[in-house]
Amino acid sequence: MELTGTHDLLVAGPDFETCRQKVERFFARTELIRYDEIRVEEAAVNAGDPVFWERLAAGEAANRQIIDELFAELAAEGFQNAADFRHMGQGYLSKVFHTIAHLLDGFIGIDSRFYNLEEDSNRLSRGLRQQILAAPAAYWLLTVIGASHADDDNDLDRLRSFEKKG
Repeated sequence: MELTGTHDLLVAGPDFETCRQKVERFFARTELIRYDEIRVEEAAVNAGDPVFWERLAAGEAANRQIIDELFAELAAEGFQNAADFRHMGQGYLSKVFHTIAHLLDGFIGIDSRFYNLEEDSNRLSRGLRQQILAAPAAYWLLTVIGASHADDDNDLDRLRSFEKKG
C-alpha cells in the first residue's frame, strides 16, 4: 500500500532551486512527519504571481476544514465543550484531539495542506503577509508530494499513530 500526502509549503528564497533545497533539508531533518520519499513539484509559484495568493488561501482553508472535520468527529463522540475534554481517555479520540492541537499550534503533519516553513506554522501571520507584499520575489509556494510505502498497518504508524484501522 502507498500512502501519499500533498503539502504546499511557503518558503523564502531568491529562486525555486534554493527553496527546493530548503524544503528537502526540512523533510530530511524533521521528526514530525516521515515519508519514504518526497517529490518537490516543478510548478512552484512565486508571490509575484496572482495565483500565489489563491493557492495560499486555499491551503489555509483546507487546514481549517480538516480542523472542523476533526472537531465534528469529537462532537459525534459527545465532546461538545471544553469541559468535556477533561474526561477524555487515552486512545484514538485523544490522538484526534492531539492532531487538532498540532494543526492549531503550527506543527506539520500528514494532515497539513499548507505549511509556512518560514514561521513554522499552518497559517500566515499578518507581519509575514506584509513582508511578502513588500518583496514578493523572495517568497515561493512549493508543492511537495510525500510517499510512504506501507507493507502493513504497522508501517502506517510511522506517519501518524492513530490512522483508523480496517
